[in-house]
Amino acid sequence: MSRGQKRSILIGLVLLLWLWQGHAFPNDSQGTRKTLHDVEPIKVVVDPLKWSIENAGLKTLQLRNDTELKLRLAGIKVVSPNDPGKPSLHVNARVIKFGQRDRYVFNIRVELVQTVSLERSPQVKIDAATWSTSVTGTSHKLSTVRDQLGELVDVFINAYLSANPG
Repeated sequence: MSRGQKRSILIGLVLLLWLWQGHAFPNDSQGTRKTLHDVEPIKVVVDPLKWSIENAGLKTLQLRNDTELKLRLAGIKVVSPNDPGKPSLHVNARVIKFGQRDRYVFNIRVELVQTVSLERSPQVKIDAATWSTSVTGTSHKLSTVRDQLGELVDVFINAYLSANPG
């Protein structure tokens, strides 16, 4: 496979991941920040990474611990992921190794999921994402995924603190 073909495939994968993340979800806006008011405590839920990515050195538990630590340092109360009924900061990191060399394509999505009810039928309650942010990229290092997740968690912290001043 030629270098040009590999580059075309890589660009295709990045575009696919970008499209895969979807655009029908909440994002970080003034409206969605209002949904963060008085949301506490929060549990952190991280979707499991593929075995091949864990084997290459990036661990699901590491991502959860990094996220929980950042939240705690910002003064946000964090509870166990097994704590039922609490709002959750949901982390989904999709990482794919590309080619023979260590080249990774990734999409990371961070969203706050909480129980909401319908205005027309308040008795109907469902868990839904009310705030989110995401990033898609490529790197030769898996540590970039951790770094990018850290930046997304910082975006959440800033949004949370703007909705909960003082």
